Amino acid sequence: MYTGRFRNGQERGTWKTYSENGQLERLEKYEPKLKRIKTTFYHPNGKVSHEGLAFLFEENNLLMYKWHGNWEYYDSTGTFRGWIAYQRGKAMSQQPISGKPVVTEGVK
Repeated sequence: MYTGRFRNGQERGTWKTYSENGQLERLEKYEPKLKRIKTTFYHPNGKVSHEGLAFLFEENNLLMYKWHGNWEYYDSTGTFRGWIAYQRGKAMSQQPISGKPVVTEGVK
């Protein structure tokens, strides 16, 4: 189940996705002028699991949001585990890299 609002047929503002038992699983903040979504996923205990940005890309005449840039990952206690860099939806590593992420600018 999810909650949110539309304007002119497009998602706007904050959207929340819930599990079948009513727990928050994902929070998305749409920023249409920047063509991006700030996204946060949650562990079943309510702590942040991972968070990052998705950007709007056009591929094969289709518009799609894809993870892009550095996503931060946390364990179920809320402790930072590391980060994974994404390029147009593809992870650049299989496991989170510990330490401070490299800052990425814009979309390429």
